[in-house]
Amino acid sequence: MKKGNCVISIKGMQTYCDELTDSTDVKMMAEGDFSESDGKYFVVYDETEATGMEGTKTTLEICDEYVSLTREGKVETTLLFIKGRQTTSYYDTPFGTIVMGISTDDIANSVDANGGNVSVKYGISLNNVFTGTNTFDVNIRKI
Repeated sequence: MKKGNCVISIKGMQTYCDELTDSTDVKMMAEGDFSESDGKYFVVYDETEATGMEGTKTTLEICDEYVSLTREGKVETTLLFIKGRQTTSYYDTPFGTIVMGISTDDIANSVDANGGNVSVKYGISLNNVFTGTNTFDVNIRKI
């Protein structure tokens, strides 16, 4: 697997289903590794203090059929996003494990060997309670 350096720009938006909180936006940039293997693209980067997950390595696996997000370290999880499908994941934190239901509404993927963009929109349930809709947009730029 050939690796190259890249800059990753991530924008996330959470829209909550309660009446007290409208939405939360998170933006971050990080340097990471970008690679390709068997038609799948991989982005690996370290989370920062800004995300509250410092000490965690995140890996995005991007292909035509799905996007997966794996975190290892302070937070442990693998989230699988498949358009039109529901998946279940376990989110291990220092405070305990949360059962996450992911219902993927849309995936827009223009990632190729030169980098590109991927966007995922999904509903999320925590411990079987719907909490809102999330979107994340990732831009990968080789350097």
